Amino acid sequence: MRAVRSVAALAMLAVLGTARAADDPLRLVPRQADFTLRVDSPRKLVEAVLATEPVRELGQFAVVREALQTTNVRRAARLLTYYEKELGAPWPELLDRLAGVGVVLAGKFDRTNQAPVLLVVQGSDADLWKRALDLLLRVIEEEQVRQDSKDRPRKDRYRGLETIHVGNDLHMARAGTALLVSNKAAAIHAGLDLYINGRHESLIEAVGPTDARKILPPDPLVSLWVNLKPAQQSPEGKEFFKRPKSDPGQLFFAGGLLDVIGHSPFLAMGTYHQPDGSWLATFRMASGRDATPEGQGLHLAPAGQPGCLPTLAPPDVLYSTSFYLDVGKFWAERDKLLTEGPRKGLDQAEKNLGRFLAGRKLSELLIQVGPYHRFVAAAQAKSGYPKQPTQTIPAFAYNVSMRDAGFGRAMDGLLRAVALFAGAQAKLKLVEETVDGVTLVGYRFPEDGSLPEDVNKIRFNFSPCFASVGDQFVAVETAGDQPADDRNRDLEPALRDRRHGALEGVRGPGADASRPRPGDDDRRGPLRGDEVCRLGRQAGRTRLRDGVPTTRIPV
Repeated sequence: MRAVRSVAALAMLAVLGTARAADDPLRLVPRQADFTLRVDSPRKLVEAVLATEPVRELGQFAVVREALQTTNVRRAARLLTYYEKELGAPWPELLDRLAGVGVVLAGKFDRTNQAPVLLVVQGSDADLWKRALDLLLRVIEEEQVRQDSKDRPRKDRYRGLETIHVGNDLHMARAGTALLVSNKAAAIHAGLDLYINGRHESLIEAVGPTDARKILPPDPLVSLWVNLKPAQQSPEGKEFFKRPKSDPGQLFFAGGLLDVIGHSPFLAMGTYHQPDGSWLATFRMASGRDATPEGQGLHLAPAGQPGCLPTLAPPDVLYSTSFYLDVGKFWAERDKLLTEGPRKGLDQAEKNLGRFLAGRKLSELLIQVGPYHRFVAAAQAKSGYPKQPTQTIPAFAYNVSMRDAGFGRAMDGLLRAVALFAGAQAKLKLVEETVDGVTLVGYRFPEDGSLPEDVNKIRFNFSPCFASVGDQFVAVETAGDQPADDRNRDLEPALRDRRHGALEGVRGPGADASRPRPGDDDRRGPLRGDEVCRLGRQAGRTRLRDGVPTTRIPV
């Protein structure tokens, strides 16, 4: 009996799979298509968007309320009500019956910009689609009459099926429970050929879209498949993706990613609505580390080593990114990475920059700096000065690992020299402080001075600070409150209250999150010197995360 039930279950799954394939909108898309944008359930997508909190709150804005009262919006609302009345169902039910099986937009890349685009809307009720299409044609014709347009809908037939044409750029046809819409009549005919002849020459039989779905998490609300081969095989693509590179900047900033794009047969994207109400979009390709030649991956940690540090997450974070970039390998392997011209330019740059690097060589700095980089920006309500700027600028910090402590000493000398020459006009004030054995070097603008070019006092957003902590180098744009010898004693309690600051929460998983903080008020300030030291130590002892470079942008 158990065997019988198993066979029955397998048979049922096979039947369901065949039924889904029979209604899959891809069966009406020619396999020559180079991209598809797909929505499996339009109703779920609409409901998810409407349930998103920022969307629900848009009505609080006057400009949105005004837009909703415009003539076009009111006309669209009346039209929706008209459709519901004529078709005998509310819009969610109509959406399910007319498009519930899926919607696909497909097209082909073409240099002339004349390539056809095909939209397939797959429903489950052929009779409802016939009534809906007749109603749509009636509305289009009435609108054309109202605008005194000569492009009235005209009907034709192709292989016994009715086709509809409005002008030269809008063509439609119904294929059973599906509606085909295109800018070219040839695309409608190709879709109808697949409907009549069968799906054997359709995109559903191609491996690209199927493989793209396999590498995405299940059940995306919106998915994208892009065939990358046309770009890779074009003359521009061959030049763009080749190695060694003739453009050092391209290699430096996106070399590993370009290798993956240049070798992957397709790009897949999926968009998801998370249980907590947030949205997630993921982009994936079929190639990985093997796309980059062995030993030439500037953005790839060696096999068996972590891919990047965890992203920093202070309070009020605006942007946080963590990535791996081995600039030392960029110099050491330049003969393999770059063509002859850029190599000569790099060698010449080292000679020319020597006099600006306080006796250091560019190659020395590149080899000494580590491969793990992190950057974070966070909102701050107030700057670290009693005198406030007209416009507050977010606070940000940069953290990089060091292979050699000499990099920290070199940066100390370089940044001091830069501040000495660049800050002469503004009379920057050097502030040095030792916290737990770590020397912090910072600069502040004098509040009793004047800077005619800075009418909005933007300079009071900045009090930069840097420090070397273990094998980490940390630079912070906003170092915090006044030094102890200049601080107004009457302000000290309030300043102490703000020590947690906009960046005080910059910490990794290994940090002590239980440390007590001041009361949860809105007096968010910049990072104090002792917080810079704590940031550096936490970055050094934080356990690295396996994976790829990560960027987080909270919404």
